[in-house]
Amino acid sequence: MSDNGGGKGKSGIGVYALSDIHLDNEGNKPWFQKLLNDNYADDTLILAGDVSDDLDLLRETLTALRGLFDFSRF
Repeated sequence: MSDNGGGKGKSGIGVYALSDIHLDNEGNKPWFQKLLNDNYADDTLILAGDVSDDLDLLRETLTALRGLFDFSRF
């Protein structure tokens, strides 16, 4: 997400929407870990579906995103 202006070094408030991040797919995990290193403290996230089939991974992911963004809706 920081590739289009979000995260570290940005100014203002952003609204981001994500869907189909499929963290069960090992190839998507590095992208997600990189996302967690950016600063979205003033921003809003809308997360729409298809995160993981594993309930523990889903819980971990939602907890991490809730702590990363100022306002989150799943």
